[in-house]
Amino acid sequence: MVFYQAILLFGYLYAHMLSKIKSIKTQYIIHISLLLLSLVSMPVVFDYIPSQDLGTSPIWQVVVCLGVLIAVPFFVVSTTSPLLQKWFGYASSESPYFLYVASNAGSMLALVGYLAYFEPSYKLAEQTQIWSWQYCILMLLLALSGVFALKSKDNDASLEEHDDEKAPSWGLKIKWLLLAFCPSSLMLGVTTYITTDIASVPLLWMVPLIGYLVSFMIVFSRYGNSIHDFMERNFAFLFVIFIGYMLSSLVVNAFLAISALLLFFSVAVYCHGKMAFTKPGTRYLTDFYLIMSIGGVLGGIFNSILAPVLFTNVLELPIVLIVMLLLRVDNWKKLFNTKHAFIKDLSIAILLALMYALFALAEKKISSLIDISINIYGLLLTCFLFAAHSFQHKSLRFALSVYALFLASCNFYTPLGVSIFRTSEATMLEERNFFGVKRVYDAEKNGMKFHVLSNGSTRHGIQNLTYGEEKIPLSYYSFASPVGDFLMKNGSLSDGWKVGAVGLGAGSLVCYARENQEWTFYEIDKQVVDIASDPKYFTYISKCLPDVNIVLGDARLSLKKEADNKFDILIFDAFSSDSVPIHLLTDEAFQLYVKKLKTDGAMLFHLSNRYMKLQDIVMNIANKHGFVSVYGKDESDNYMEGATRSEWVLVTRNPLYLNNLNRGGKLWRKYQPTSSVVWYDDYSNILSALKVLHD
Repeated sequence: MVFYQAILLFGYLYAHMLSKIKSIKTQYIIHISLLLLSLVSMPVVFDYIPSQDLGTSPIWQVVVCLGVLIAVPFFVVSTTSPLLQKWFGYASSESPYFLYVASNAGSMLALVGYLAYFEPSYKLAEQTQIWSWQYCILMLLLALSGVFALKSKDNDASLEEHDDEKAPSWGLKIKWLLLAFCPSSLMLGVTTYITTDIASVPLLWMVPLIGYLVSFMIVFSRYGNSIHDFMERNFAFLFVIFIGYMLSSLVVNAFLAISALLLFFSVAVYCHGKMAFTKPGTRYLTDFYLIMSIGGVLGGIFNSILAPVLFTNVLELPIVLIVMLLLRVDNWKKLFNTKHAFIKDLSIAILLALMYALFALAEKKISSLIDISINIYGLLLTCFLFAAHSFQHKSLRFALSVYALFLASCNFYTPLGVSIFRTSEATMLEERNFFGVKRVYDAEKNGMKFHVLSNGSTRHGIQNLTYGEEKIPLSYYSFASPVGDFLMKNGSLSDGWKVGAVGLGAGSLVCYARENQEWTFYEIDKQVVDIASDPKYFTYISKCLPDVNIVLGDARLSLKKEADNKFDILIFDAFSSDSVPIHLLTDEAFQLYVKKLKTDGAMLFHLSNRYMKLQDIVMNIANKHGFVSVYGKDESDNYMEGATRSEWVLVTRNPLYLNNLNRGGKLWRKYQPTSSVVWYDDYSNILSALKVLHD
């Protein structure tokens, strides 16, 4: 996202600098020359492969990859909106800002249209051809728009007719910057929060982005004033609801996601509305968009680059919410001049925080003794939240109260067991990088102690640390799971096996390794490798296979370097979360796996997913290449008892492996794919795999 925001900034900067030229004719010639030069990049070809070296941050690899592939055409497209509005201002006395509504409506239509129509209907090569032709049509329309601007009554003189317009002050520019920064950062923060900590639903990231675009459409339209006023009157209530859900252990994830999205949308409408109501005339139009773009880029940099380095949790979300609330304070100078009023506001906020902390601590102490204490705490929390809500017309007091409640919660759990400001007592480790937030925490049941590895709301590994139980694989990999059943029942055939496993997790699978076997794990996230290899957190590796070979990098690129016909077994465990690595599930990827697999070998795919029906995709590809595929599903769902519900697909041509399975039973069962979809490197259709659309 930060890449697109950065290119958009460069496009707006170009439009701003170009508009400073006095002659429209000169502007036109320069821009047409740029359009013609950009045609050299047509058609767009996605043939760049990033470096496999993960010593550098994957963020920069992604940026370089996007820069090589699409930077030039996207830069040209990004210049369109501000430049057309500027030219329209030269040729007409009407305000050009209605074109910005059309621009965002077009962006939203393209976003939805691509996922609903273009992606399912066309392969990537066909999509690039269609896009290239559309790009050429856009070039033609831009050229025609310039001709209309040239036909203005006096194209050079018309540039001077706004000379009497007063330039925006630096104070106003800084406010524009912050007002643009908050929704941009909040959009990414809410997206990360709901897709990591609440529900990793495919395409859920679209909802905040659509809300972001719609907020611009609203505030720059004729209905902007009334809708903005409504949001301003009610967003304090949404703040209270969201904070209550975050701090309460009674929350349902769906309500938390909805409240987060509604709060983000109200903040976006409020901030963008404040910008729209102070927007300049045509003369300073490009200044306005340039500053807006800078704010957007800063929001993206803060969330995408700085936050993963600075914070171990999604801390950027409450920080930006507080900054946004402080922007509501109209006159800081007046506040500090009235010292007693400021101290009063601060004192009330501190008192509110202390009261909340004391009651939360009391609830924590007595919850094991009194079952209804959680209800008492919920009632008291509601009182504190409504106390904060009563300050909504006192901007500083409301901001300080919200901040105080966040701060007071630092020693207590959020609904998912993760503290907002620092790690809780049960948390042993909390780290964050490009691939998300990893957390290792203690859990106890029936006198037994467990360590759990989680990423947001998804558990990636569990180990029982009770003496004598440390080497027993748990969760998705238990003896009762399909993968455990396969590895145990085929033990007599396993002598000398060479096993490749994609995805390390907590290292549970290594405890299936036997003498004379060679196991190699492929893991893209170095933090996961460090966690699984450290006996302080998990001892699967140190106790079961200390010399295990772990290859760091993208599994598909790493497997390419391996010898053909090397592996007896390939296990793919990159699918246990709800984020779908499409490039590991394509026909071309499967062909690579077959090449590296022995003729009588087998592949096991872990496809557990709350929202996607991935077994159809894998089984269709397997059937296409003449393999037999069997669907396995473990219905166990008590992770503290040692098992977690999981779904696997076994793919093989070896009848010995198939004969050892209890096919048609409760674990390995007959399954017929309900669709014939096959994914390719240049074609995938997420909608075709969504359970909600096919169950």
